[in-house]
Amino acid sequence: MVSYRLHYLGNWRRPMSSHPHAQRSDSGREAGQQPLVPRQQEASGPRVPPASTDPSGVTQPADGLEAAPPAALESTECAPPEPSVRVEADLTTSSDHAWTSGLHVGRYQLERLIGRGSCGEVWAARDPVLGRPVAIKLPRPQRIRQCPWLPHAIWSEARIAARAASLNCCVPVYDFGWDDGTTVYIVMQLMEVSVAELMANGPLPVPVACRLTYAVARRLHRAHLEGLVHCDLKPSNLLLDTNGDPYPSDFSTTMPRALLAAERELFVGTLPYMAPEQLEGRAFEYDCRTDCYGLAVVLYEMIAGQRPFHGETPEELVVAIRRGKIKPLAELNRDVPDQLDRVVRAALGYYRHQRPPDLRAFGQAIRRSIRPRG
Repeated sequence: MVSYRLHYLGNWRRPMSSHPHAQRSDSGREAGQQPLVPRQQEASGPRVPPASTDPSGVTQPADGLEAAPPAALESTECAPPEPSVRVEADLTTSSDHAWTSGLHVGRYQLERLIGRGSCGEVWAARDPVLGRPVAIKLPRPQRIRQCPWLPHAIWSEARIAARAASLNCCVPVYDFGWDDGTTVYIVMQLMEVSVAELMANGPLPVPVACRLTYAVARRLHRAHLEGLVHCDLKPSNLLLDTNGDPYPSDFSTTMPRALLAAERELFVGTLPYMAPEQLEGRAFEYDCRTDCYGLAVVLYEMIAGQRPFHGETPEELVVAIRRGKIKPLAELNRDVPDQLDRVVRAALGYYRHQRPPDLRAFGQAIRRSIRPRG
């Protein structure tokens, strides 16, 4: 199944007070290239939260984080020749693969590769001091050479993920560090099974899909209360612990709501799961209802075995999302109660006011819709 991840590439040369977050491309910047290119692998690269500029013109870090050096953000190696919005192909190869099994990063020994994206890799590793397995997220060496801001972006992601983990909202973060002062890494609890893998053999039973969605909704509601918006919910970003409890992962696209409210244009997310306001880049509208939309797409896919919107090309998929025509879940799975179908359709509303007010309300509506009547 081909999936797409959307990147905004239009403002690399703006000051840091704009939005360097999620504005980059890893490959394919030749003039005349098609604006939309399919991406063959779902995985995300980290993005840097925007900073603010006070009246004196001094750039301030976002949310207590140190600002990246302006020279790094203005690197011509990462800048596309002209503004564009596109879905970028993942051209990952093993030619720039420097991480190998048995290699030590900090005190952690790498064991096997479990995930790879356009900018980073996730490895299963071993902590010899505490004697436990861990997961380590590392930047791909070639991407560091191309994009010198990448280590700072991963640091920013680690800070946000740790903040969310303290609320039990995401995969627990254990550690962060620099190996030899050059390689940045995030150490997390090892969770190797995702919702995407659960769906590999077909749709999930309705009670199971609803239980997973309810659990994710509860966790993310706590993050929303702290002003964090995930912006990239999808099956591969929902990981299961040994008890089968789901945890959101990959906070590389997450930004505080206060910063999003100041943005005029910011494109971030994975295309099939993006809310209409994300397609338009209306960052000032991103809030808990944006994540509610993405989670509703995931729930629909878990139950129906297919996404609510389809398109042979990214352009066709965008048109389908904007039209908002959805095939009722009850027609795809006869075990779906009518009330659950109405809840999901409401959460997939084109306008934010049509959706549940927050993920707590969405989760409670899901539970009520499958509760036996008597």
